[in-house]
Amino acid sequence: MINEYENKAFTGYKKKILLNAPLKNHPAGHKLDIDTDKDGVPLSRYWRDRLKDAKVDGCVEIITDKPKEKRSKK
Repeated sequence: MINEYENKAFTGYKKKILLNAPLKNHPAGHKLDIDTDKDGVPLSRYWRDRLKDAKVDGCVEIITDKPKEKRSKK
């Protein structure tokens, strides 16, 4: 259970990102799970800054999972 006050050490929330440039010893095209707070803001200052930079240079993309389509049997 999460208290009203957020504990920054809590790592229950994650966000998937795709690297479009080599960053932090990871090659371009690598997918990472980064820890975030309950609002989706990365806990690591490095990744917060890279997401801000991505608005200009596109070095990182956030991967959103799309719900899978259900096929009906005929």
